[in-house]
Amino acid sequence: MRWAKAQGVRWFDFGGLRAPTLRALLHGETDSGQAASADRFKISFGGAPYRYPGAVEVINSSVLRVTYDLIRRWPAGRQLVVAATRMARGRAGPRSLIKALRTHGRDSQWRS
Repeated sequence: MRWAKAQGVRWFDFGGLRAPTLRALLHGETDSGQAASADRFKISFGGAPYRYPGAVEVINSSVLRVTYDLIRRWPAGRQLVVAATRMARGRAGPRSLIKALRTHGRDSQWRS
């Protein structure tokens, strides 16, 4: 951070704060005693909290959108979406998707 400051960097984003901590800071509360330890660390540097808009999933096909929403309602479906996302982003191979399908195919929550 010192190097970045010496290079003229003026802004650094530590990443998100937990929702309760962010709400408290935006309402002017400065006591961070209730904040999680990672939030307290980030707050200790000062700065201003910002609320960024949430991520948006754009799915143009209404059939795919309904299917996606239904799959995400079940824990096994959420794991399947996570595995597919990791594979699409190049962080995992097709085996992780197949493993998620096999693992959750035997899960009683998946069948119900």
